[in-house]
Amino acid sequence: MNLIPSMLFPWFLAGAFAIALPIALHFLRRSPRGRTEFSSLMFVPTSPPTLTSKNRLDDWFLLLLRALAVLLLAIAFARPFFRSSDMLDEVAASNRRVAILVDRSASMRRADLWQRAAEEAERAAIDASSESDVAVYAYDDSLEVIVPFAETGGPQAAGTHIRGVKQRLLDAGPTWGATNVATALTSVADAMLAWQDRQRTQTTLQIILISDMQKGSQQEQLQSYEWPLQIPVDVRPIVPSVTANAGIQLLSNDDDLNPTTEQRVRVSNQRESTREQFQLRWWAGTSPLGEPLAIYVPPGESRVVQLARPTPGSAVDRLTITGDDCDFDNNRFLIPSEQRNVTVLYSGAGSLQDTKQMAYFLNLAMIDSQRRRLRMQLQPASDPGPLAIDDETGLVVVSRALSADQIRQLHSYTAAGGAVLFVVPDASVEETLGALLEDPAIKLAEAAGDYAMLGQIDFEHPLFASFLGARYNDFTKIRFQRHRKILMSATETVEIIARFDTGVPAVLVQRRGSGQLVILSSGWHPADSQLALSSKFVPFLEGLLDSTSNASQTPVNWQIHDAVPVNGFTVVETPTGEEIKLDTNATHFDATLSPGIYQARLSDQTRRWSVNLAPSESRTAPIDRSALEQHGVQLGVATSQEAELQRARQLRRTELESNQKIWRWAIVAAFGLLIVETWLASRPKPEPSPLGSTG
Repeated sequence: MNLIPSMLFPWFLAGAFAIALPIALHFLRRSPRGRTEFSSLMFVPTSPPTLTSKNRLDDWFLLLLRALAVLLLAIAFARPFFRSSDMLDEVAASNRRVAILVDRSASMRRADLWQRAAEEAERAAIDASSESDVAVYAYDDSLEVIVPFAETGGPQAAGTHIRGVKQRLLDAGPTWGATNVATALTSVADAMLAWQDRQRTQTTLQIILISDMQKGSQQEQLQSYEWPLQIPVDVRPIVPSVTANAGIQLLSNDDDLNPTTEQRVRVSNQRESTREQFQLRWWAGTSPLGEPLAIYVPPGESRVVQLARPTPGSAVDRLTITGDDCDFDNNRFLIPSEQRNVTVLYSGAGSLQDTKQMAYFLNLAMIDSQRRRLRMQLQPASDPGPLAIDDETGLVVVSRALSADQIRQLHSYTAAGGAVLFVVPDASVEETLGALLEDPAIKLAEAAGDYAMLGQIDFEHPLFASFLGARYNDFTKIRFQRHRKILMSATETVEIIARFDTGVPAVLVQRRGSGQLVILSSGWHPADSQLALSSKFVPFLEGLLDSTSNASQTPVNWQIHDAVPVNGFTVVETPTGEEIKLDTNATHFDATLSPGIYQARLSDQTRRWSVNLAPSESRTAPIDRSALEQHGVQLGVATSQEAELQRARQLRRTELESNQKIWRWAIVAAFGLLIVETWLASRPKPEPSPLGSTG
């Protein structure tokens, strides 16, 4: 093996030039040596000593020792080491991967943003392919691989692998989906980390993000993700040439108990906008409806306006805003909500006029909403015939003993999606309750004590979800003077969602098919409790109605990429007129890829729904790339391969020098030479002969 001397810090060898300084001074000027004594100098004029040139060395051996000591010190500071001729050539570059993320959300439809993004992606891929394996992803609210990693073949294969990136992106085109940069970044980062863990050599990772960096990109979700510091992100924003954009959002009135004739609309104007005057107008197909409504919204602000709803039967299908420069989000499609007739069947004691019975308070709770027109139907407890359940029945409330046929009827009703509320009036319905729950060993008993209150409530359950907030979850003001203890032998099929403060079950739920059976161990009339007099009663009933397919109404307004329920339908017609056949067992339709009106068909049955952009896509104001850094993302560019190799070689040199430590021997030798030089210099020298003689 051929050993080659090397220096870790070779510039310290410049210190060896310090040897020349004493030599140069020695040759340039030298005062005469020696001193001659005279008896009297009183009458001799004073003259300065004469400087003479010195062309020969005195004590050359001392000079040599000193020069060698200086040279050894310079060599020690240069940190010398020996290496083989091929040792540093063995240093190899790391495996490098570069992932290019291209934003393809709806906001990229503005002007020429997508064309410029595709061009930038191709430039980035070509530049990176000379050193790295490159992949190209496109993202909106999901992630799609446009060009996968080459996996094998190295950068040369990657160079061939990424050809035509621009054309592939242009062919794919932007979507109508929302921007979710957090999901895209974290998904790619996790995939790259998983690949890095499988490698046995050093790796270098890089993500290049190409986006319009709009405010509605949902980057806030990055706060919950610990970004890996070994993956820097190079952000390359695509700045739009037009900035005036206004967005509209239809504010829901579905929860209003008093339906209105006006639609609330929020209009937002971006802060970079150069426009502030806009117009709103209803449309039915290609025909405008009524007169446009002018609205003034300053840049960077939003306004909520009341817009008169079109008259029933006008076939309105969208609301349009005009006056801005970007039209990708100017339409909001909608299917007007229709009230549905829903019947609540009550079978138990009492009449609608008896203020002491449950039927009276239940009838008072029949309040129409935007979605439902409620009607109560009373079936006397003495009626032994079938329960009066029909297609409009949304909820069955029972508070009496039932026959075997009636129990089987309720089982069929719940299995088909209906909801049954069984209120335990007393211990005499023990057999009926056992048959309903299919638990013949069930026991009922009147609870003793003064009164009870609800102590444990599962607010995550849909029946109590509306009370989840701190302002609504206080049930301590509701007292239950009477309730029944329910003792069950089998609890696997029953869920207890509320208990009294004594631990006795208060509300139980059993799922049957797509419906449910709810057991209430106390009534809501004054003899049993204060429930009907509280503000919790009506929302509790609304929760029951919402939980059943017979009373709930499938939403008719959705967003891009939502999965819409289509149980039983066979064909869906998209806004472009394309017909998509559904599988026999299909329960949802998820090909909601473009905004507009969709229609599902089955023989003579049809159902229509609207699909719109996510409101966040209208928030097109750009954000600074530092916003990602504030959420923990490591911004920057990975070092080049050449710089990485140079750094690796330097680390290898440092390791060799650290192992050999030749500098210590150089220091020891220098001190040894200085000791010898000091000893030689300290010896007495012979004095020169005095001039003249008195002989």
